[in-house]
Amino acid sequence: MKTLTVANQKGGVGKTTIALHLTHMAKEQGKRVLLVELDPQSNASNCFIETTGTHLVASDLFTEDTVNKKPETTCGIGLIRPDRGLYGIESRGLATQSLPATHLRQLAEDYDFCVIDTPPTLGAIQLAALVAGDYVIAPSHLEKFSLEGFSSLTATIRQVRDKGLNRKLKFLGFLANRVKNTSKQQREALLELKETMGQALIPFVIYDRVAISDAAALGNPVWHKPQSESHRRAAREMSAACEHILTEILQ
Repeated sequence: MKTLTVANQKGGVGKTTIALHLTHMAKEQGKRVLLVELDPQSNASNCFIETTGTHLVASDLFTEDTVNKKPETTCGIGLIRPDRGLYGIESRGLATQSLPATHLRQLAEDYDFCVIDTPPTLGAIQLAALVAGDYVIAPSHLEKFSLEGFSSLTATIRQVRDKGLNRKLKFLGFLANRVKNTSKQQREALLELKETMGQALIPFVIYDRVAISDAAALGNPVWHKPQSESHRRAAREMSAACEHILTEILQ
């Protein structure tokens, strides 16, 4: 099982939207997919119908024993939903940082691909997600405060590797997301980033289009039944970025 962590130390940059689209595309490619949501806001999980029964939930990953629980299966996707127990994880500090990686390895035979959606702050939960991942991507806006998080996240990834917490973690790059094509400032920032960041910037751009947020609200990928030319452009942009990322991971 290959595991991708979607992370950024800034909220509102579209992490969950990207995580959901990668999940749907991998499933459509015939992969057995597990989505792990470690963000207590539950934005990703709310897109899926909840099934009955006792299932593995996010806070279970931070305990020594999961009592043989299994992830929920809904819409053909394995799902580990966030729960209220996540609110107590940060107070435990770094003591549990390696436990999610251990538990996810025990599920590796059941899935081909795992996507971990993370909270928008650096802490025990996000660190544990980086320790559990094989790869990490960072969706980001092109606004000043989002861009300032670049060096912070890359420094954290470097520490995770250098301290031996996860030496195999590979940073696939920053993904320019929700870019406003009508904004001169953002167009100029994008050009500058392409020149200065090189391979640290994923070579695809996802523009800010209503069709993406509308589709996400319904729990669908944006390429599902496009209704207009703008919708089709959004579908092409999102599909191209997701295909590139999945090729890097699953080739």
